[in-house]
Amino acid sequence: MNREHHHRDLQAAGLIAAAAPATSEQLLNASDTSTDRPTVVTLCGSTSFWSELAEANLRETAAGRAVLAPGCNLKNAHELWAEPAAAAELKPALDALHRWKIRACDEVLIVNVNLRLGFPANRPTAAPPSRTLDCVDRVTSPQE
Repeated sequence: MNREHHHRDLQAAGLIAAAAPATSEQLLNASDTSTDRPTVVTLCGSTSFWSELAEANLRETAAGRAVLAPGCNLKNAHELWAEPAAAAELKPALDALHRWKIRACDEVLIVNVNLRLGFPANRPTAAPPSRTLDCVDRVTSPQE
């Protein structure tokens, strides 16, 4: 590691250590007008395009936004959902968690690949999300 990178890493570590602990309610409070609170963005899109979601996460983070995004891709093999019963149990919990992320954020960014916009057809209509496509703040273009 060169001296410049080491110095920058030490500065970052100092900033992190100096930060006062905060509750999730404080961190996600949209009425907080302090200048150090980043905009909280939730990424939405098909996990079929996992690499595009990762790229959007990278770009949003580099732009100074706090990113909430899908954290599990059930389309990729993993021991947590290797058994069909485990996957069937996990899927609704992950969907509910993602809906919470949508409600908690300041902005929704749809990662648009091949115009695959919308909510899953198998989602119960009795419990619609509090945010819908009507309140999407941004949509990436397919070439981003």
